[in-house]
Amino acid sequence: MPCRSEKLIYTLRECRDYFEAEFVKTVDLDPSKNYLFGSHPHGVYCYGLLPSFISTRSLRKVFPGLNVRISTLDVNWFIPFWREIQIAFGTCSVSRKSLEHVLTKMGPGASVVIVVGGAAEALRARKGTNDILLGRKGFVKVAIQTGASLVPTFTFGENDLYHQLTPETWPPIASFHTWMKKKLTFSVPLIWGAFWFFPRKVKMAVVAGAPIEVEKQADPSDEYINEIHKQYVKALEELYDAHKERFAKGRRRDLKIFDALE
Repeated sequence: MPCRSEKLIYTLRECRDYFEAEFVKTVDLDPSKNYLFGSHPHGVYCYGLLPSFISTRSLRKVFPGLNVRISTLDVNWFIPFWREIQIAFGTCSVSRKSLEHVLTKMGPGASVVIVVGGAAEALRARKGTNDILLGRKGFVKVAIQTGASLVPTFTFGENDLYHQLTPETWPPIASFHTWMKKKLTFSVPLIWGAFWFFPRKVKMAVVAGAPIEVEKQADPSDEYINEIHKQYVKALEELYDAHKERFAKGRRRDLKIFDALE
């Protein structure tokens, strides 16, 4: 009878095949270093992470020597059954303490992925668009404090997996989002896909850019954090532009970066 790990590998392989998922690297990464991957966009539920970063077997072929963990909100560790799924996928907390532990205590090659836009960005997950929130700079500060290189990644197809009710298509949804945010501090999108909640069969491609080296500092200045953040934003824009004609042919508009949810 197959063990749990074998079943998990099979599930991830099926997920990869369903989305015809592809992981594209633009440069090799040195396994003697540590990396903080920024993942964009969030989409409704970061499906691009499943066949790419979580599928350890395929990722290690792309970046030999790296041990990459996905970071997630602490609330996911308090939900029965869902907690066990997170453990099976080898995720870690997105708290500063947890990120610092992975990047400084787990040896060379230990790396972590942060979906920078968070749940707020999910409200911008609309078919044919590529809107992301990139006003947060905490992930940049963690990279500097741990000396981890920043690697921008973009998942083409992530925002095409579901249709979503928006204030433009149904104005009352704006009031719902406001109410949810007051009650839970975040809101959730109202969506439908294939067979209602199942994601649509869309090709996904995760493209990883070149690492941005940082100077390790225990207490970096705001000026230095802003400098590295600007480099990161520019690198992400260039990464998108370099691959959009191949992976985003059906787009309605190009990448748009916002500081905060409007």
